[in-house]
Amino acid sequence: MAARNDQTLQIALIITVGTAVVLTGFLVYVNRLRADHLQAETALRNEKREEEGNARRYQEENENYRTMMGFGQFDSLEDVQKQYEEDQQALMGTFEPADRVYRTAVERLVSEINRSTKQEDQAKQREAELKKRLLATEAEKDSQIKQFQETVKKVEADAARERRKFNEARAALKEKEKKAIDALNRQRAAHEEELGQLNGQISELDSQLVKIVRSRDKLLEERKRGEPSFEVSDGRIAWVNQANGTVWINLGGADALRRQVTFSVYEQSASDAGKAEKKAAIEVIRMLGDHMAEARITSDDARNPILPGDWIYSPLWHRGKQIHFALTGVIDLDGDSRPDLQQAKDLIALNGGALDASVKDDGGWEGEMTVETRYLVLGEFPNKPSQSEFRDSWSKMSADAKDLGVETITLQEFLNQMGYKPLDRTVVLGEGSQSKDFVPKPSQFRPRSPYGVR
Repeated sequence: MAARNDQTLQIALIITVGTAVVLTGFLVYVNRLRADHLQAETALRNEKREEEGNARRYQEENENYRTMMGFGQFDSLEDVQKQYEEDQQALMGTFEPADRVYRTAVERLVSEINRSTKQEDQAKQREAELKKRLLATEAEKDSQIKQFQETVKKVEADAARERRKFNEARAALKEKEKKAIDALNRQRAAHEEELGQLNGQISELDSQLVKIVRSRDKLLEERKRGEPSFEVSDGRIAWVNQANGTVWINLGGADALRRQVTFSVYEQSASDAGKAEKKAAIEVIRMLGDHMAEARITSDDARNPILPGDWIYSPLWHRGKQIHFALTGVIDLDGDSRPDLQQAKDLIALNGGALDASVKDDGGWEGEMTVETRYLVLGEFPNKPSQSEFRDSWSKMSADAKDLGVETITLQEFLNQMGYKPLDRTVVLGEGSQSKDFVPKPSQFRPRSPYGVR
């Protein structure tokens, strides 16, 4: 029983101690919370006092600003606003909206006063200077009047003397005028006689000019015709030897034919040599008679061989007639990206043609195209930045060809019609060379065996 009482006492003691600890912690928390509230209340009181001080200061500044701007210290905002709007209409009506304030108005007013004061000072200085100059001018005027009177007397004396000289010169001039009129009448008669002779010459020249214009218009009309071109062939194939690649043609020395002249070959049924499709090309190698020559075949098609009776044609060579040409653009005959201008000139001369105008190596052009020029051969268009001179020549020569009715053909058409074929090259060197041009030759030896020769 005693043990149970002791246990009860211990439990009561523990509960009492725990309760005391909890109450102690609660009292500490309450004291801390009270201290925080007191500190916050003190801060609020200080902030309130500071705001009241700021309000009093702002009120004092507001009253001072009103006094400085000319308003009453205790005027209401409505009175100040009303007076400000009236001042805006009266004093600041021409100002920008952003500048309609008293400070800007005062600054401009002071500036205007200063400017007016300065102008007034300058006006006073100019007035004093003008008075001084007026006095000097009055003194000078009296001196000039006296001098002028003396000059008038002298002028009147000189005028009387000059009048006498004038009358004498006038009489001499009338005599000269009479002689000049007589000479003019004689010259007029001679001029009318000469004019009559010139009118007769002009009439004769006009008649000749009309004939020339008619001939030119007729030639231009023929040049401007479209399809077909009505180009006639130059001759025919008389005999073919396919074994050695030669042919005989019905042209010779009596036709002014020369060696190395090239021709295109066309079907017997072709009626327009200028538009017909070329089947082969030949080059004259020797004369066999007055109207017979031998030529080698430079290109043909085994599926469409050359036959006796086929037509031959060249734009460069015509029997008894010299064909006139002009060259422009980049002339490249063999496609190696190198100009062949001189070779093209030699080719035209070799075939009996005449070169009227040509582009030069520097891009300019020389010579002149006329209505007698038959073809303008267009080389490759110069599209590089450094070829501006070539492009100008191309444009000018093409425009002249259009005005004169000169037919334009491409360089390839020109070469095809004359049957020209450039020499084959193993490798093209230079700017136009490509890696595919360097094809390795097949080996002439049998591959070596790794096991020795057998």
